[in-house]
Amino acid sequence: MIIITGFWHFKEEFDYGVKVGEARLFQNDNQITGHLVFNEKLTNGESIIVRTIISGHVRESNIFLNDVGYTVLTGEINAEYLLEEREGIFNVQGQIVGSVMDNDGIGGVFVMNRIG
Repeated sequence: MIIITGFWHFKEEFDYGVKVGEARLFQNDNQITGHLVFNEKLTNGESIIVRTIISGHVRESNIFLNDVGYTVLTGEINAEYLLEEREGIFNVQGQIVGSVMDNDGIGGVFVMNRIG
C-alpha cells in the first residue's frame, strides 16, 4: 500500500496561472485528509495566498484529492477561490502527478514532491 502521509511541495499549472506551495497530508487506511497552502499567481498579475482543506482517498497507485473548504489568507479583499478536484498517480519517482479541474471547468496539471 502507498503511504502519502507527510509534507509535500506542490506546483500546479493551469490556463490562467500557476500555484506553488506546500501540502500536509494524513492517511488513515485509504482515506486522506490534510491541507494545501499556496500562492496562486494569475497571468494578469493578481496573486492570492490560499489555504484549502483536503479530503480524498488512495486506490492502488491512484490518488484523489478534493478541496472541501478554503480560506484566502492574503490578497484582494473578498477574493474568491474555486474548489478543485485533483486526480493523480503515485509514480516510480515517489511523486504524485496528475490533473486538476475547478468548479468552473478550468483544468490543469499538478506535481507534488515529498519533503524530506
